[in-house]
Amino acid sequence: MTPFSRTVTSPAQQSLNLVTTLDMEVMSILQEELMSVAAAAGLIAGVNGLVMDVKTGDVLAMEQLAPFDLSQPDAVPLGFSQASWDKLEAEEKTAYLSSNLWNNINITDFYEPGSVFKAVTLAVALEEGVAWEETVFSDNPFEIQGESITCHTGYGHGEETLREAFYRSCNPVFVQLGNRIGKDLYYEWMRRLGLYDKTGIDLPMEASGYLHTDPMAIDFANLTFGESSSTTAIQLAQLFAAIGNGGYMVTPRLGAASTEEGLETMVPFALEQGSRILSEETCLRVRSLMTDVVTRGTAAGTFGAMGLTLGGKTGTAVDSSDNRRTFSFVGLAPCDDPQYVVLVSVHKPETTDSLGSAAARAATRVAARILNRDGVSQSYSAAQLAVLGKAVEIPDLSGMTVGEASLTLSKLQLAPRLPVDSFYPQSRLSRTEPAAGSLVGIGTTVWLYPEGENEVKWVAVPDFRGRNYHESVWLAAEYGVSILAAGPPGGQVAEQSIPATSVQAPVPCTDETGSPCDPEGKGDATEGKVGKGTVITLVFSPAALADGGN
Repeated sequence: MTPFSRTVTSPAQQSLNLVTTLDMEVMSILQEELMSVAAAAGLIAGVNGLVMDVKTGDVLAMEQLAPFDLSQPDAVPLGFSQASWDKLEAEEKTAYLSSNLWNNINITDFYEPGSVFKAVTLAVALEEGVAWEETVFSDNPFEIQGESITCHTGYGHGEETLREAFYRSCNPVFVQLGNRIGKDLYYEWMRRLGLYDKTGIDLPMEASGYLHTDPMAIDFANLTFGESSSTTAIQLAQLFAAIGNGGYMVTPRLGAASTEEGLETMVPFALEQGSRILSEETCLRVRSLMTDVVTRGTAAGTFGAMGLTLGGKTGTAVDSSDNRRTFSFVGLAPCDDPQYVVLVSVHKPETTDSLGSAAARAATRVAARILNRDGVSQSYSAAQLAVLGKAVEIPDLSGMTVGEASLTLSKLQLAPRLPVDSFYPQSRLSRTEPAAGSLVGIGTTVWLYPEGENEVKWVAVPDFRGRNYHESVWLAAEYGVSILAAGPPGGQVAEQSIPATSVQAPVPCTDETGSPCDPEGKGDATEGKVGKGTVITLVFSPAALADGGN
């Protein structure tokens, strides 16, 4: 229903049940990583992401902060206490809900994609044969209609190949690439790629992006690197899905099938084979350059990408109305045989310090968690094992806000996590688990608590044996513990410093001191359990078997 529209009540009718494409596990993964990057950005709204199957267009996850719970439409939004929400006037509440909760910003909001769009310009250039990966360009600045086009570094790289310009994200090179294509042909391609239209996703309120119909020279130049025009997140996902599936434009969808009441047989909805817009060869070449972005370019060194073949493109755009930035990343996983497109955007964070790669860090963690869930394992290089084997010391974060502390941890490639019911990035930090001075492994989750939050939990210890390093990080976060590798983590876990809890069940309750209580009189509720955030040292061995190291 459209916000503010008149309510119409109709009598219930027996109908069909809808089976969606949504994957609840992928939804949970995406939400956790979005909340982590939101904490580092100091945001309680304006962060969104999605995961889509590149071959079918099935949307497996679509999330945004702040989230909206249809079963609790009057619930206090994320990041507000009841008291702070009650202080707002009715008009202020409506304006906030309308902008941040009632709209599905993945399909309704359009924004300048920034350098993410260079992948589109690259694909058109390769398809038209106007340049090749090793074509040399100059990255020197130049002027168009009085505006200076420069590299984002401020100093440029001089002469460089197209491959280098892509992973370094150099604007002047892509303006030259656009000029080789030609303005008229370039905008004809924008129409072929559907950028003047909606994707056709089976959801109401979808918007289309905004591209000039009579562009000036500066409009054309800016579009080649993703500025002065806008797209929606779902449009970008559709374009990257085409690059991932060999050139076919698939229609995003959330409806997969229907079932009759009381019957288990599903009637699948027909999948439409989209038209081919790019050759398979062009898609392979673009994906090769996208891999460079993650291995040695603007998204290099992310924890999630270690040991996997991931590719994508980072983007930064500036809103001219307030000079604030949007950071984004759209990637393919795995890039050598794409199954998923993963998109994350962070709109107008409170700080831009070290957030240029924040969207990439979140998106690659999402991709790695999904691929591990699917049975795809990492294959680490010697250099990656050396990095993963190093301990990270949790710094003294006293005096910081929760958001500042989260950003500090994010810079260290750790994953900050806040309680959902106390998601207050602007509040002062009370404590972290593990505590300051603790040594943990890269990628580990650190729990942060704002002032006034006194949660004390005892948690079960999982059995890490037979898992690789990344799988151990995800499992530790699920249970509420942290890990540290005893040396380079090659192979799978063979030993752990604290044995797994034999009965892995949550503690039933906690008393006023924070200690676990035992209302049923079944013995010590802490037996085999540890305090939340306890660091467990893991010993890895190439000889450890996947069945538990036996």
